[in-house]
Amino acid sequence: MTSRILVINDSSLSEQELITNLRATPTISPPGEYTLSFDNKYFSVDVNMLFCRSPPLEELSSTVEAVLLVVEEERTTGTGAEVVKGAVRAIEAFQGLLEEVNPEIRLVLLNSDTTEYESDFLEWALDNGFEFVKLKPKDVSSGGGGGDTTERGLLGESEGFERILSALECHMWPYKTMKTSGQIVEGEKAPARTISPSVMIELENLVESTDFESADFEAMFANMARIKEAAGQLPDDERKQFAEKVALTFFRAMGGDENEINGIDDI
Repeated sequence: MTSRILVINDSSLSEQELITNLRATPTISPPGEYTLSFDNKYFSVDVNMLFCRSPPLEELSSTVEAVLLVVEEERTTGTGAEVVKGAVRAIEAFQGLLEEVNPEIRLVLLNSDTTEYESDFLEWALDNGFEFVKLKPKDVSSGGGGGDTTERGLLGESEGFERILSALECHMWPYKTMKTSGQIVEGEKAPARTISPSVMIELENLVESTDFESADFEAMFANMARIKEAAGQLPDDERKQFAEKVALTFFRAMGGDENEINGIDDI
């Protein structure tokens, strides 16, 4: 069985632009779907991406692990809340699926070159259990899946297709193939949040995406709260080692002398 990413595209972006930037390839079967492959040091997995304007058949709905809602601002004289309500109207038809399947990954992707209503979209996302990601024209036109990797969003997170791919890769997909001590182990469907590799991927990505040197403290500590939550799932010895790495990262960002920590960061 194959897990699926459901894409609800209510923007001017074409399916091909999204497929290219998400590095997907057409599937042989079933037709009309696309494959995303993730291969990291912990596991490898192929998942299907399905574009829908209306909820899929029940047998497909049960395989949905992620929802990507692609929207853009409509030019209007209304308030920010009214602009957002009009932009996300496509999700209304999928409320039943969201409640029944409750996919862990929910991203609302704003295709816009302005920041006028960015905070309004972020507020809607937080209220509705989505993560807000802004797509910029240079991301789409580059076709490289990420654009400027130094860009950060309102909460200090990386933006664009880089963030989308990172969020998807961090998920512990059912039917993945685990890697253990250099060996490949065929994995069957496992309960979510039970395998430490996903935690480690999330931790590593969070530390890499946190700009300790220039981010404002609110954004930095928003990420730190997530780092702490994820680290709490690690065994004691791994949690201690990771805490040391985070502490050293803070130390360097605050201008600490490298000579003072020589020999203690090889952990």
